Amino acid sequence: MEVVFYGKDNYISEGSHTSLFGIKDGKLILTPASKNILPGITKKQIIELAKIKNIATTEKRLTKEEVLDLDEFFLSGTPEEIIGIIQVDDTKIGQGSPGPITKRLHEAFREIIART
Repeated sequence: MEVVFYGKDNYISEGSHTSLFGIKDGKLILTPASKNILPGITKKQIIELAKIKNIATTEKRLTKEEVLDLDEFFLSGTPEEIIGIIQVDDTKIGQGSPGPITKRLHEAFREIIART
């Protein structure tokens, strides 16, 4: 279980030690780095993998309501690598299982790890 932080403005920021990513209509959505959001080593690697895999990305702050409407949602961190989030509170995300883009990025990430 991971905690997702969001502010008084209802925008999510990050997990307790992880970065958060959404996918909507095939596009990878990530929260822009700021003084309150760490850039993250794994986050940087995922952005690079998305470019290699021709997955469009956009930086955008998401509200909790927008998160509940995502097709896919996942977190990343050094020990976690990439983990699909299938439910937030009582709401299933997408189909309630890790989605195809999350799986694709995780497989690509594992390939890089295997080479090192």
